[in-house]
Amino acid sequence: MSGGIAYVYDEFDRFRDLYNAAMVNLERLDDNDEIKALQSLIYHHLDATESKRAKEIFDHWDEVLPRFWRVVPEPPAAKPASKPVHELSKDNPEVPPSGSF
Repeated sequence: MSGGIAYVYDEFDRFRDLYNAAMVNLERLDDNDEIKALQSLIYHHLDATESKRAKEIFDHWDEVLPRFWRVVPEPPAAKPASKPVHELSKDNPEVPPSGSF
C-alpha cells in the first residue's frame, strides 16, 4: 500500500490472518461519516454495475457492516530526509558521464 485507505469486506473473518502487519494496520469502522461514505461508494458501484454482491451488501447493510475493515498504511520506518530530494543533489552535483556512445 502506498498511502491511501482501503476498505475490505471480510465475509469469512479471515483477513486478520492474511494481511501484512508490517505495512498496514486494520481498524473497524466507527466514524458515522466514514460509514455513510463507504455505503455511498457501494451504492454507486451497484448503480453503475448492477453487481449482485454490492446489492447483497447494500440490502443487508446493518448485518455486514461489522465485517468491513479499514486498512491504513503503517508509517514508514525510514527517517525522513533532512532536505527535499531536489536540494540533496546540490550538495553532491552529478558529474556528466565522459566519453561517447
